[in-house]
Amino acid sequence: MVYAFFDFDGTLTNKDSLKGFARYYWGKHFYFKLVMFLPYLVLFRLKLLSHDAAKAAFLRHFYKGERVEKLNQMGQRYAQQVLPAIENAAMMNRLQWHIQQKHKVCIVTASLPYWLTDWCKSKGLPLLATKAEEKDGKLTGKLDGKNCFGHEKVHQIRNAYHLYTTDRIYAYGDTESDYPMMDMANMAYDCSNNSHSPYTLARKESWYAEAI
Repeated sequence: MVYAFFDFDGTLTNKDSLKGFARYYWGKHFYFKLVMFLPYLVLFRLKLLSHDAAKAAFLRHFYKGERVEKLNQMGQRYAQQVLPAIENAAMMNRLQWHIQQKHKVCIVTASLPYWLTDWCKSKGLPLLATKAEEKDGKLTGKLDGKNCFGHEKVHQIRNAYHLYTTDRIYAYGDTESDYPMMDMANMAYDCSNNSHSPYTLARKESWYAEAI
């Protein structure tokens, strides 16, 4: 069996959708909320706040009490109106190549399903993502399970798929948080511009250059 696991933000896109969707969702109120969130961001940048704690704080600050129905509706519109404009053309071609080859393809991301579910469905792809806790039709501001980040990506992949040593596995990511997922692959591609990456840089591959 051949598998292809893709990170989303910074790998299939040129911009971060987590922040992008928050801006889209809150409109003119976004920057006020962002200013109020800055103390958490500073702590995170200083490595005094873990990625999981920062994600929980982000959920609590931006979405606690927000209706799931509204998030899904806004997420669908964001997927249709915004995501196509920030897609990385070369990586989208690579994604399509895997689909055409009948490989098992999956999106594995720390972002939330609200704006990615519809995008994945339009391409017939499964999604493994960070989940927000929902209660009575609203977000509680807490994570539902663990943040799909770092080693948790591998954990969710292995829970979803029965992988064997004979399988051929491709993995695509752009940050160190994707390294555990890329470590489990036979063919791992770093989609960043990190010249010191321990993985093959996607931009140096012929299939990437041909799509630019």
